[in-house]
Amino acid sequence: MTTLEARVREEQGNLPLDYSMRGDNAYYDDFCPTIGHRPGYCVCLHKIQAVKEGRTALNPDCTSAIKGGSCGALARRAEEERAGKSIFYISREVLQAHAKIEEAEAARIAAARAGIRLPPKRTAADGALPRSVPAKVPAKPTDTETLVDFSSGMASAISQAAKEQAAAPATVQAPAPKPEPAAESKVGPISVKPDMLPGETPLQYARRVSAQAV
Repeated sequence: MTTLEARVREEQGNLPLDYSMRGDNAYYDDFCPTIGHRPGYCVCLHKIQAVKEGRTALNPDCTSAIKGGSCGALARRAEEERAGKSIFYISREVLQAHAKIEEAEAARIAAARAGIRLPPKRTAADGALPRSVPAKVPAKPTDTETLVDFSSGMASAISQAAKEQAAAPATVQAPAPKPEPAAESKVGPISVKPDMLPGETPLQYARRVSAQAV
């Protein structure tokens, strides 16, 4: 365990045994000859639980090591059970936050030596560090809750639109102009002149037409 990991574990205080089995446990066990690398302690604990419940671990070699008592995680789990608390749990979120602060501090020291000014150092009071134990993840809203929120939002939008429409000044439209009637064409009576009678002279014809017109 590194110095940083030990510091984070100390800050966390006493935690229940089941914390060591959490997926956000950043503690890695010592080198395991069974699998050839450093396994995550929470993974080892889930394998141990599977074997105790009569199931088989994903790695058959792990199953044999657990049943034979050669699994290194068995000793660490026994130590936790005797203490009645989680000893080998390190919050990954808190550990990563501490690591970023240490990296920033190292960069600040190097910059100071080079004569470069950097922004002020952030502390836990500034929100640089998360909670020692991550808060519970909020539950995902159900379809019913989502439908209620949607319906409430639509009702509010419709109500607001109605208020805005009522507050807006009414627009009065001028009546369309009536079409003017077409001018009537006044055509006088057509005068039809009678034909000349046989043997009638032009003078006689003129006198007869004049007498008819009167």
